[in-house]
Amino acid sequence: VKDLNNVIKLDDTMETIVEILKKILKVNFKISPDDVAYILLIKKEFDFKIAKIKGFEESIIKENEKNVIQMILKNISHNKKVIYKPSISGESTSEIFGLIKSLLFIPLYAEKKLFGVLFLAGNRENIFTEKQLEYFEILANQIAISLEKAYLYEEVEQMSITDSLTGLYVHRYFQDKLENELKRSSRYGTELSLIIGDIDFFKKINDTYGHLAGDYILKTISVILKNNTKMVDTVARYGGEEFVIILPDTGKDKAHLLAVKIRKEIENYNFKFQEHQIKVTMSFGVASYPSDAITRRALIEKADKALYKAKQEGRNRVVKS
Repeated sequence: VKDLNNVIKLDDTMETIVEILKKILKVNFKISPDDVAYILLIKKEFDFKIAKIKGFEESIIKENEKNVIQMILKNISHNKKVIYKPSISGESTSEIFGLIKSLLFIPLYAEKKLFGVLFLAGNRENIFTEKQLEYFEILANQIAISLEKAYLYEEVEQMSITDSLTGLYVHRYFQDKLENELKRSSRYGTELSLIIGDIDFFKKINDTYGHLAGDYILKTISVILKNNTKMVDTVARYGGEEFVIILPDTGKDKAHLLAVKIRKEIENYNFKFQEHQIKVTMSFGVASYPSDAITRRALIEKADKALYKAKQEGRNRVVKS
């Protein structure tokens, strides 16, 4: 309990769970940790994901991840009790998990919410006693409370760095992220590109169709931007109707092609709000590290000047620095 109370972030909580499990097996149960393999499932948004693996062939588990998760969840008790199979001889599960003899499913419930599952597999039959199962149930309750706390912390932290309207990162987070990505690019000698985009005549749209229409357009464009970028990219709301995209390991020409693709998609998108067809276009500026600038402030200025030039040249276009 003390160890779990000392952590608040999800990654730290998962590491602590693993360390606690090792201690309990070795010190309390006198079972070698090498005799027990485990998989820790945690809930990520609406799905369960494998967070930790030990003692299994990781490539095989990852290859069969969906089936493994389904098998584990199928064996979970809804009364929050651990499910113990002291012997699994003849069961099909052994084909995926290899030479294991017994299984233990520990659901991690807090209140009525399932936050994760700790799945243990022993290399011999009857590896755990009845008393040890009781201890696992006590442990499961403490772990679940800790996971609930970690998820709440993540939720609050996410709220502080994301824009409530669009769901994109806020300006402050973008500045910090760009600084860190530039340091990384400098360390590894890689390129980095920055795209700044601005909705053309956005004030006129708000004045003509109302601010709710403007909000709808901002949210829709945010989705388009996210759909056209990768997980490693960072999309943020730079201000009012301006957006920025950080593209690690990306040269200027590739970033320019992406901006052109996004510009065309927005131009051709059917923006419809309360029976009104609204024509929306965007202008973009592109700049890259290290060819255009080597500092955060200078790179933003270069991309911003390219955006300004796109506006001067007639809008609805992409300009490279």
